[in-house]
Amino acid sequence: MRVFNPAPRSDGFDSPNTCVYVVTDDMPFLVDSVNAAVAASGRAEHLLVHPVLIARRTVTGQLVDLPDSDEADAKDHELVVESWIYLEVDRIGTAAEREALANQLAKVLEDVRSAVEDWPKMRARALEPQLHAIAAERLEEALAA
Repeated sequence: MRVFNPAPRSDGFDSPNTCVYVVTDDMPFLVDSVNAAVAASGRAEHLLVHPVLIARRTVTGQLVDLPDSDEADAKDHELVVESWIYLEVDRIGTAAEREALANQLAKVLEDVRSAVEDWPKMRARALEPQLHAIAAERLEEALAA
């Protein structure tokens, strides 16, 4: 992730806004969660671009290739589906404020990952027969009271 005020010399472009780059594994809730974090920071969002790309990376995470979906082989274990999010938000003047937004976005992305990875376990637990028996027993007790 990168939160920055672009400059032509270092970034190759300029913008009156602060730019945010996010690259992460594709999962549900990413865009809504990032939007909510930006809104919570009190900044307006001016642009959001969110392509989902197939990427080939090394073991250390270095980007090697972005193959076309037609070229991608499902058996290729180096391929991952990634969300690439580009945002432009109200200009953030200080490095400390940009770092604070980056930290908040990193926390939001961790929360999204936790929720996405944990929901199948929660669902399986909720479907366990003994939980249904306990819930039915408590419902009967509540109705009898």
